[in-house]
Amino acid sequence: MLYGGFCSPGYPVSIRAKISQTLYKPYIENVPLFRGCSAEFIQQIVVRLQEEFFLPGEVILEQGSAVDQLYFVCHGVLEGVGIGEDGTEETVLRLEPNSSFGEIAIPCNIPQPYTVRVRELCRLLRLDKQNLSNILDIYFVDGRTILSNLTEGNESNLQIKQLESDITFHIVKQEAVLALRVNSAAFYGDLHHLKDLIRAGADPKKTDYDGKATWY
Repeated sequence: MLYGGFCSPGYPVSIRAKISQTLYKPYIENVPLFRGCSAEFIQQIVVRLQEEFFLPGEVILEQGSAVDQLYFVCHGVLEGVGIGEDGTEETVLRLEPNSSFGEIAIPCNIPQPYTVRVRELCRLLRLDKQNLSNILDIYFVDGRTILSNLTEGNESNLQIKQLESDITFHIVKQEAVLALRVNSAAFYGDLHHLKDLIRAGADPKKTDYDGKATWY
């Protein structure tokens, strides 16, 4: 693995942000995972990316491993490989520019469903799981959009399609958590926070874990 130096931590934050906007935003805007997400959300993603290069033959993620990074392909080709109990390998998908991987395991908190291996020299952008979680805590509507994109974008891949129930479960769970936030703000009379939640896309008619809506 080789590290890119275009956005060195030694640069001031404002300079790094401008460099990231110029170099990385065009790639992130075209990633199917983020289709329909807000410009503000994309901006937050872009300024937190790290750039890396990988050589042919390198394994980036192993099947069954815990995942704490989300990757986006800028240049090069990778393959997703399913490994059977007897050690046999089957290529389940091909990853090219504007593809992403790690996006299934991270939101669903499940092991990586397939091994990701480099076929051609790759330039990748990497986003830390904690950074993504922090962003989604604020841009929760974009989080719902991402989960919906996951179920729509992998219909041709059987192995990923089998995870649809897990993804759907997390969409429902996220809706309930958001409804709980709205109900809590309403209960404590925090009108400012309540307005912010609704303005950001929260539906006051949605019910929380107890089946209560904001206007209960």
